[in-house]
Amino acid sequence: MRRLILVHGDKGGVGKSVFARAMCDSYLRNGTPVNAYDSDKRNPDLSRFYGKRVPVGLLDLTSATAFDTVLDTLAGADTRAIIDLAAGAGDALHRIISGDIRLGEALSDMSARATVVYVLSRSRPSVAGLNVALQDFKDVPADWVVVRNNYFGEQDKFTRYAASNTRKDALARGAVELDMPELLDDLYDDLDQGSVAFMDATTADKLTFTNRRRVKSWLERFDTELAKAAAVL
Repeated sequence: MRRLILVHGDKGGVGKSVFARAMCDSYLRNGTPVNAYDSDKRNPDLSRFYGKRVPVGLLDLTSATAFDTVLDTLAGADTRAIIDLAAGAGDALHRIISGDIRLGEALSDMSARATVVYVLSRSRPSVAGLNVALQDFKDVPADWVVVRNNYFGEQDKFTRYAASNTRKDALARGAVELDMPELLDDLYDDLDQGSVAFMDATTADKLTFTNRRRVKSWLERFDTELAKAAAVL
């Protein structure tokens, strides 16, 4: 099935670009065709880390035609399109959903579905942002993946989300819950400084043996989590 995958988080710093990179990495390692897009004009991480392996289109969400290329590509081929959404993308998404294209109707016309991957921190604004996204997409044929970023703590630390009506709403829509494993800060900084893709880090000479092992273990845990939502990703 044609699939529009939106990696969302609305707030900056929740880890959505890390998740988008790791998901793209997993697709590439498994030979899964994917079309990738980055909407962060200032820090296009998906392009920086994976642009040499797969074409990464840059989207200007302030434009009324921002999604045209993505949707035209989906309409022409049975494929995936993954978009790493910039912080604060909620308003732009609302316009695309309710504007002249009407995203829900467009996806239905091409027998496609959206998957909204919402990456959470433990903060109140993060949970509130998920609630807004659920309302925005109520008329869009969409599946949901909610990601607890374990950088902010293990699953049992996400008490605000766990007790929320927002979680009840997400689960009622069939949301799959995943945990993104934590990666050591210093190791992450080394990868970021050198623009090293996760798949390259396992053999990168510039990393120590133990850090190469850490990245390999992290990818294995990430892939295990990602597999839980394989039906919608």
